[in-house]
Amino acid sequence: MRALHCPKCNQATTTDEAGNCILCGFCVEKAQRMTLRLYIVIVAVSLATVIYGVIVFVMEQVAPPTPGGPKFLIYVFLALAAGIGVLAIVGIAPLLRNRPGSASVFRSLVVQAALAESIAIMGLVLYFVLSSVQWFAIFLAISWVVFTIIGIKLGDDVIEFERRLVGELEE
Repeated sequence: MRALHCPKCNQATTTDEAGNCILCGFCVEKAQRMTLRLYIVIVAVSLATVIYGVIVFVMEQVAPPTPGGPKFLIYVFLALAAGIGVLAIVGIAPLLRNRPGSASVFRSLVVQAALAESIAIMGLVLYFVLSSVQWFAIFLAISWVVFTIIGIKLGDDVIEFERRLVGELEE
């Protein structure tokens, strides 16, 4: 048996054969699986941005797109990226977390990650429209900044997720 943290009694503990905390009897393994699912989804969405970088790298080696799109698109996308970034960082959490249940915390984190990823997608679109690796890199960096800020708050979000999950699993 290995030591782990029980979200119900907030103690370092071990589990019995059924996966329950030996101190309070809470089903720690089920809570850990659900929390792990949360982490996997967030990491998968953020790693998708790396795939966009690989796409740009391969396209640059194989057949770079021809430039020719409207340059004003850069400014439209920059404004959208700023708005989306602010919404992802400060707007989504209060809207969705006011609802009860751990699913609302999970949903808010997924929506935040999807919004952050959409900024990188805008950079990918700019790459194909304007053939600009520079603008792709700028939008990818903005996306990663938003992911970083979401990640800094992730600890508090996971605590809130587990707190709500404990109430749900006890019922």
